[in-house]
Amino acid sequence: MAESANVGSKGNTFEEIELTVNKIHGDKTQQSTEGSTDTKNEEKFQPYKKILVENGFVHVNIQGNLRKPAMITFHDFGLNHKTCFGGYLGFPESEVLLENFCIYHVDAPGQEEDAEVLPDTYQYPTMDQLANNILTVCEHYNIRRFIGFGVGVGGNVLLRFALKHKAMVTSLILVNTVSMAASWAEWGQQKLTGWYLSRNGVTNHTLNHLEWYYFGQTPEINIDELNHLRSCLMKLKPTNLAKFMNSYHNRTVIQITKPSSTMPASSPTVLSCPVLLMVGSESPIIDQVVDLNSRLDPTQSTFMKLEECGGLLLDEKAGAVSTGVQLFLQGQGYMVHKKVKAFSSMTPAPETEKQKPAIQESEEVLV
Repeated sequence: MAESANVGSKGNTFEEIELTVNKIHGDKTQQSTEGSTDTKNEEKFQPYKKILVENGFVHVNIQGNLRKPAMITFHDFGLNHKTCFGGYLGFPESEVLLENFCIYHVDAPGQEEDAEVLPDTYQYPTMDQLANNILTVCEHYNIRRFIGFGVGVGGNVLLRFALKHKAMVTSLILVNTVSMAASWAEWGQQKLTGWYLSRNGVTNHTLNHLEWYYFGQTPEINIDELNHLRSCLMKLKPTNLAKFMNSYHNRTVIQITKPSSTMPASSPTVLSCPVLLMVGSESPIIDQVVDLNSRLDPTQSTFMKLEECGGLLLDEKAGAVSTGVQLFLQGQGYMVHKKVKAFSSMTPAPETEKQKPAIQESEEVLV
């Protein structure tokens, strides 16, 4: 994959997860426990948990230090927490997130690895219901405030949560995220893709649709990225994925408006937290992402368009994304002593630099 490297030895796997208290130093990330979990109950935290929510179960995987501020991630469709964020967190420049935050990876119902097939009668949660599940996760871990990091569908879910629970979200990192409802063309294409998934599994039609979604108009698709995507899809249960996709493409519009003299920051439709919004220049949904950017407070938001890539920004442009994320978080007072390495969003890393997933297998713990 482009802009990748071998995983270092520090804090990458769940076997190496830091759930102990590190020495406190000087910056906000290391001093503040606001948004972190209740460290008096550290013994109840496991790297992997299955948490009961109102519409079934969600799987949560934890990386980082429980004394550090909380970050919650949510993945896109066709992926799960491991295939969406594992490679990115294995990139050496991204290890700073593992060192400075307690990261809670949330998998949508039925999208985790080795998931059971959801019953035909199972009503998959809507985007708003998935956002409500985030609140249940926060209550389980006693998370009072957190940074949200969402990709595609995950960004849409976290955006809904941030509007409904403004006091709980300190900032948002959104990748390929839209606020619009699906167009008729998108809805129709998805219905056909879902039909194929439910009846025939992962077919060439399914692959073509998802390749378009992730790679867009990228002139030359990296064969490693393509094989990675196909490998991710083959690990998911087709009927579960179809239900997840149906839920997303039946999403309602997110009512979000830019603050003004008649629309104060306290308005329910104004997003008050700082936002980093990223999109690839070749993404097929770039216009919708730009529309979302136009609805954000320009004094509180940062927009990044990464050249020569589609929708898999965390894999295709890991270095540039890492730079943008670190600078954004430093602007919020985190990791202020960390020197940020600059990456060009135009130049891929040498082919010899490959990354391995930072997220490995872990034992299931039921609660």
